[in-house]
Amino acid sequence: MRLIKYIIILAFYMAGNQAVAADLKDLSWLTGIWLEKPSEETTVEIQWSEVDGNSMVGTYRVIKKGELRMYEMLTMVASDDDITYRFDLYRKGADFQQPTTTQFKMIENSGTHARFEGKFGGEGPLMLLTIERSTDDIMTGWMVEASEPEGKRFVGYRAKLQK
Repeated sequence: MRLIKYIIILAFYMAGNQAVAADLKDLSWLTGIWLEKPSEETTVEIQWSEVDGNSMVGTYRVIKKGELRMYEMLTMVASDDDITYRFDLYRKGADFQQPTTTQFKMIENSGTHARFEGKFGGEGPLMLLTIERSTDDIMTGWMVEASEPEGKRFVGYRAKLQK
């Protein structure tokens, strides 16, 4: 009887690990270089590496008038029971010295749509970060307060995949 109980527990444990790994691989649609030109003088660039093991890494940067204004180091890491999206934000106003680190947990993943929740810099209201691939070559992302999911977007982009 103990052996059967052990086998059942082990099967659930292994199934959970496979589900998380599959979820991270489901985010492979992020892979590539994405560009947005919100104005003639501003470029937003997002780059994601391929999934490797339990992680994928990327960068996000904003260049205005040929000058770097801000950038983020991006990491998604799968653990036994969730996926964490971490970004370290560096701003020109802080001389790119002191990053604001934020960690969000994945709460939804549909294959072309991922949603994460967390507090920006670990403080303030709970935020929702949504990233989706609306067509083969368009990715959009936005952040809103969790209490107002249809409210004001604090971050937003619509980037095109570069081929």
